[in-house]
Amino acid sequence: MRKLFMTFFLFFFMITVALAQTPYVNIPITVKDNDGTDSTVIYFGIDPSGTDGIDASLGEISLPPEPPAGSFEARFLNAGGSNLGFGSYKDYRFGNSSSILFGKEYQFKAQKSAAATTNSFRFGDLPLGVTGSFKLSTSLTYEPIVPGTVYTYGGPSFIVDIKIDYVMTIPAVPVLFAPPSGSIIFGSQAFLTWYKSFGAASYDVQVANDPGFTTGVQNFTGVLDSTQVLTTVVPGLTYYWRVKANNVQGSSAFSGAW
Repeated sequence: MRKLFMTFFLFFFMITVALAQTPYVNIPITVKDNDGTDSTVIYFGIDPSGTDGIDASLGEISLPPEPPAGSFEARFLNAGGSNLGFGSYKDYRFGNSSSILFGKEYQFKAQKSAAATTNSFRFGDLPLGVTGSFKLSTSLTYEPIVPGTVYTYGGPSFIVDIKIDYVMTIPAVPVLFAPPSGSIIFGSQAFLTWYKSFGAASYDVQVANDPGFTTGVQNFTGVLDSTQVLTTVVPGLTYYWRVKANNVQGSSAFSGAW
């Protein structure tokens, strides 16, 4: 009966994989042990049709219980709200070209064959805007994912926790906060502040003496906070300022000018 079940499972798995669509972000993890014969690739990422459950259209399938110790395998487990049953060789969550997602959690388990002494894994290339970190489940410290680097561990099995940031679009246009339009500045400095834009890595601030930003233009690029000090205020002059937000995907439009 068990042999019949496994035959049916493998047949169903191959049909599911054959009909699966290509996910929007598809990151491979190659797992192998050092006996020279055992190797597999598991995949994770995001897709507009992805959910926290099993997505057959993306090639996900709920696996049977884990094989006994001494059998080589790697599979994703439930993490970050996912519901994969006993696990899956693929794990895709919801996301698309407009997504900015921080700290998306995944987890996989790898176990070596009885003939091997170590097991290793490596991440494939990460698309533009995708970064992440990982750690063994027994560790407290995450380290950055370096695609192509081989990480090797002993022991019969290990579990790896993964956190991924997906920055797939430009940040929102910043909203100015202070000083409000029409303010009178006393002294030689002005503190320009704005609300942080979700997904922004830095900001560019532009100051000028006319609303068209053609006269007396000052540019401050790569500002990491949401405040810029203007130290060259001349009494009696009118100033206009605006801000745009940047990340790895590009820049937003400038905010309205104050």
